[in-house]
Amino acid sequence: MFDADHAFSGQLKIGASDSVGNHVVPGLLNQFRQQSQHFSQSVVISNSRLICQKLLDYELDIGLIEGKSHHPELVAHQFSHDQMCIIAAPHIAISQQTQCVFSDLEQSQWVLREAGSGSREFFLRTIAPHIEAWHEVFELNTTEALINSVAAGLGLGCLSTLAAQYAINDGRVTQLQLPYNNNTLNMQRPFWLVVHKDKYHSPLLTSFISFCHQWGNT
Repeated sequence: MFDADHAFSGQLKIGASDSVGNHVVPGLLNQFRQQSQHFSQSVVISNSRLICQKLLDYELDIGLIEGKSHHPELVAHQFSHDQMCIIAAPHIAISQQTQCVFSDLEQSQWVLREAGSGSREFFLRTIAPHIEAWHEVFELNTTEALINSVAAGLGLGCLSTLAAQYAINDGRVTQLQLPYNNNTLNMQRPFWLVVHKDKYHSPLLTSFISFCHQWGNT
């Protein structure tokens, strides 16, 4: 992929949504630097909607996000995926159940990320349609604040297992298990690589895109 005789030039401006930026990009960039010997990258972390807006404004070269953009000016390709989970405070009743059903979530209270985030989009598309009545008690713009609010017993949360794993391992929150049509609920969520359709693909950008797809398939 990387020609030893070719030195990439210029800075690569990367935008990443919260889970991808905090838990995927550091390792991905470290491997890219080792293989390409290109060390000039900048990373902006925000929610998926704002990253897409920065791509539309040509402020970024590429976006790595959780929520797929349907904007006609942007081109999106899946490059990897993660698993989502539902978390609760260990001391509340539902956390004591070995397995839950959706009826257990009726009248439940939720702490959600802000509009435009991939985690909120996943909840509204995948979880909420199975619950007749639920209530949003807090809308927060950071994952850590969401985890802390759930741990305090303010409500349930839906987020990436990558983001929740340390709090789960530490016993601060409990991961709920839900069946779906006699099988496990599909909690997999794609990660998307997004570029402006009119963006010039320099050798550096072309190689980084190829690397992301290769990385996601390993």
